[in-house]
Amino acid sequence: MARLLAILNCPLVIHTDFTGKRTAETCFHLYKPALELMEIPCDAEVCIWRNCDIDHVCTRLALKSRWPPLHQFKELNTRLDEKTLTTLSSLRPKKNASKAEKCNAYAKMATAIENKAVSFNRQTRAPCLRHPGMLCPIACMPLVGPIWERRPISISWAGASCLPFTKWGSHEGHSHPDIEAWYIWISEMQQMGYDLIFLEESAQFDPTLFSIPMQKSGYTVISILMGPWHIGWPTGGCRFFACAIKPERFVWLGHLAPEDILKDFLKVFGRRVMTSGSVFCGLDTDENIRDTRERVAECPLIDKPLVQILPPGKRERFLKGVEIAKQKRGIWDNNVFVDMSQVSRNVVSPFMPRATKSSQLVMVDVTQSPSDMLGHVVTPAEMSFSMGVPSVDIPESAADLWRSRFETGVFDLTAACQIKLNGNAISAPMLFAWNTYVLMNIVDRERLMAWQP
Repeated sequence: MARLLAILNCPLVIHTDFTGKRTAETCFHLYKPALELMEIPCDAEVCIWRNCDIDHVCTRLALKSRWPPLHQFKELNTRLDEKTLTTLSSLRPKKNASKAEKCNAYAKMATAIENKAVSFNRQTRAPCLRHPGMLCPIACMPLVGPIWERRPISISWAGASCLPFTKWGSHEGHSHPDIEAWYIWISEMQQMGYDLIFLEESAQFDPTLFSIPMQKSGYTVISILMGPWHIGWPTGGCRFFACAIKPERFVWLGHLAPEDILKDFLKVFGRRVMTSGSVFCGLDTDENIRDTRERVAECPLIDKPLVQILPPGKRERFLKGVEIAKQKRGIWDNNVFVDMSQVSRNVVSPFMPRATKSSQLVMVDVTQSPSDMLGHVVTPAEMSFSMGVPSVDIPESAADLWRSRFETGVFDLTAACQIKLNGNAISAPMLFAWNTYVLMNIVDRERLMAWQP
């Protein structure tokens, strides 16, 4: 706790890229009130310098949030000059190129970027949505000065594009067009000199894409593969989390091997899952539950069993999912989730599956006959809530802290916007736990050198 407080008592200057619902920003804003609840004084000052996102809903949320970033940017390539854009454009593969040709083209692009075809420094600027018509600095790399009495910590937090490494990107990896944005982003991370660089990615992500470049730049790199169930949260979705630590600023006191980091992490944050994901169902308003059921069923006769009201295609996927579900009943109750949009991929679980933009989740009681299953069609707000977002009504005792500190007003969004954002979400409990684990295991090198036994 002492090491965590030492970090939080320094001003934090946050730079985020593709954080979706702004869960990372929320995490840093939650530390101070959370510690105050434990009657632990904390002088945490949080400055969200920038946010970057290509999704217009995420951008709108950032600009209208309770603590908007000082600067809002769009595509990563808006940070590049015309000469660099021309160079990268000339290296892009043709649309009809084979997978091998695409891999080769993007490999050449990576080499060009590594050879400083892309250059970032403290003066790098880009068009800013908060200041139309202006080019604003993409980063703030502050030193101790009249504004801060303590040396600020520069932090980058990114949920970089995971499409190349998932089934939704056909696992194309190095041949997927989004890999270009990755190369631009990692180049900035290597050159800007942030004190801490946090990354969240798909579980299928190639960790060497992050570790090798950052280690070449002198950073200490740690990583972990974990799911919400590791910390007692009954939801699915294993993710890759990493952090690059600048050794000139901080000393990492923990393990380096991912398997050892996970063991140590679980000693502090590990919890047994004590219930199924059904705890998230029925929390939304009756009106939203009814509207969601009607939208998925494409039928107003929503009080009947699902097999009677679902369209033929969805009915077939539902019945296939129920067949799989009967083999996956939970140890806590008989409720199992079926994703009617992804049954072919066996997305059936007693945990709330990780939401996607296409998810159509229904919770069923596997002891019932399919012809009798009313089922509960999970609403977008309930999906959001399962990721730790205050999107449904919660007890007043918790509402003031949670909602007043959560960056986004996701509970005020339309169902369509929530569905879209659920596909861009980072699990708040996992992110908060990983952030905290890193911060409690680093020591400012200056403080360490000044320490006397």
